[in-house]
Amino acid sequence: MRLAWALLALLLLPLPGVLGQASGNFVFYADPVAVSARGVLLYSSAPFVLGVYSSGKLVNTFMVPAGQSRVSLPPGNYQLRATSNGITRSAEVQVVADPKPIYVAIVWHDHQAPNFYPNGTFFSNYAFYHVCSDELQPYYRYGVYAFKAQALLNNPGINVSEEVSPPLLLQWEIATSKGYEYQGSYYPPNGTCAKEVRWVMDTFLNLSREGRDEWLTSFYAHPISGYILSRYGWFNLMKEDLIMGENITDSFTDVTQKGAWLPEMAFTMKDVDLLNESGIRFTVLSYGEYLGAEAAPGYKKSSPFQPYVVEDPSTGKTTVAFFRDSAISNYIAFQNNDATAQQAAQSAEAVVRMIYNATNGTSGVVTIALDGENWILDSRYPYNSALFLNDFYALLDEEEAEGVMDTVTLQQALEKVPATQVLYYVPTGSWVDMSFAKWTTQAQSVQLPMWDELNAAHSAYKAAQLLGANFSTLRKAQIGLFHASDSDYYWAEYVDPGPVSVWCKYVEGLLQPVLGKENITVSAYSGGLKVRVANGLDREVNLSVIVGGTFRPANGTAPFNYTVTLAPYSSIALAFRGSPGSNATVLLAASRYPFRSVSLTQPSYSFILIYAVVVIGLVTLIAVYSLRRRKALKSDSTYT
Repeated sequence: MRLAWALLALLLLPLPGVLGQASGNFVFYADPVAVSARGVLLYSSAPFVLGVYSSGKLVNTFMVPAGQSRVSLPPGNYQLRATSNGITRSAEVQVVADPKPIYVAIVWHDHQAPNFYPNGTFFSNYAFYHVCSDELQPYYRYGVYAFKAQALLNNPGINVSEEVSPPLLLQWEIATSKGYEYQGSYYPPNGTCAKEVRWVMDTFLNLSREGRDEWLTSFYAHPISGYILSRYGWFNLMKEDLIMGENITDSFTDVTQKGAWLPEMAFTMKDVDLLNESGIRFTVLSYGEYLGAEAAPGYKKSSPFQPYVVEDPSTGKTTVAFFRDSAISNYIAFQNNDATAQQAAQSAEAVVRMIYNATNGTSGVVTIALDGENWILDSRYPYNSALFLNDFYALLDEEEAEGVMDTVTLQQALEKVPATQVLYYVPTGSWVDMSFAKWTTQAQSVQLPMWDELNAAHSAYKAAQLLGANFSTLRKAQIGLFHASDSDYYWAEYVDPGPVSVWCKYVEGLLQPVLGKENITVSAYSGGLKVRVANGLDREVNLSVIVGGTFRPANGTAPFNYTVTLAPYSSIALAFRGSPGSNATVLLAASRYPFRSVSLTQPSYSFILIYAVVVIGLVTLIAVYSLRRRKALKSDSTYT
């Protein structure tokens, strides 16, 4: 397969030579990791002399014919120099004793945010553009998603796990079933692009049925659940988001999904309960989260190259976590800027060596997890990054044939290396420096108002839920909150408050008729606050009214929580004392939704009036007294 790909690449490239190093008509390649008993696998386009070096010293010389051949070497690290017709090419190889294979679990996160507004109009076409465009020219005529499907077809020995995210699937289904509108144009479901999208969907599905491309599910709208759960505690909302994502994934495949991708690997221990209650068996976390993890009593944390049971000790609920190899994953994600096809091939060989060195040649699960498309699209040379992937797959296929490595899905990895150790604690964080700053504070002048707007919309949702809004209205509001919490819009370098604001306003607009029926009125009077709470619904409602600031009831201190049960269409009035300069906000306690607020920032007018009357009265008395005194003195003077 490797030789066939080399010859194909030679035909495709404007410059001669693709794999290993090449010049003129001479192509040379050496398998970067080989088993000693089987020998080092070599390919060449012409006979050559092979010099074998170890630590810079020549240790052996071979005459090697053209084509495929093997050279026997003892275990060790070698530099090979192949010379043909005065041209010398080199390669590095690692020869190992016959080991148990290293299990390579490649996990792709294929994702696009649900980029449409409440009216169904798309404000981004990335879900379709990255299928139908020619963004990988000159080598491929299609987009990155179509290329990735074809790459798996080209390399039938490769198994991967792939999270084709629920919003991406949903957008593909919209395009292929009813078409979509974008920038004033309508794209029909029988159009050329829609047909290509359908081919990609069908190919991924067939690969899933074959057990080669294990589908993972995820949330509907890519929230950073670790942050939301730790900061806001919206467990039920996150659970509904995840279940909706599962339902979308299940609607496209007849293969049961057991794993889930946590967006941005954002994690807190409450995610264990979230995954468990949603029927998810395993996920992938970051290496930083592994470093801070703690084993349960009687267990040990010995290596990141094995799956672990993660148990929430407060609930006893569990899930299984694989831990991402950050060095290899980030090398592919951020260092794949190969200017030539030859460099791309060398990078693929370097990654294979990194996999072997990660475990020091011992068997284990090396988890490579990253975005499925962005590492190609964000490269300075996307077309060469695509060549890298085909090259990488071909190399792994060979390593599997040699018995050195074995590509596996996460489910297959669990079967080969069961999770036997238990972790009681994994720290809160994400794949980005164990922090949530990328989505919260790195562009805080924009990000913080976005989170405030989302929090206000969620408060409205909780208030409407408390007030008995119907299921249909609450479900629509839920989906609106899912959209508004999608982390793609909060990423610092691409922060986009527009979709968040649109969906938050949509949620509050949906709920306003319900919230308006509550008809809470708040008014300030001299030294105090009056609150009238009215139930405009046809059912009994339990409410809590919280009055903060310096207002207080007759026998209490602020903040004051007043709980009341209101019959249908009934009301109650409450009065609280306050002092000049005090302030208060009236909330529904269960939702923290601020219905009304009032403040006494100026001294009360009655106090001013009383003060003025007293002052004026004193001045008047003094003036009258003075006038009478002068008259008295004048009278005395006359009589004398």
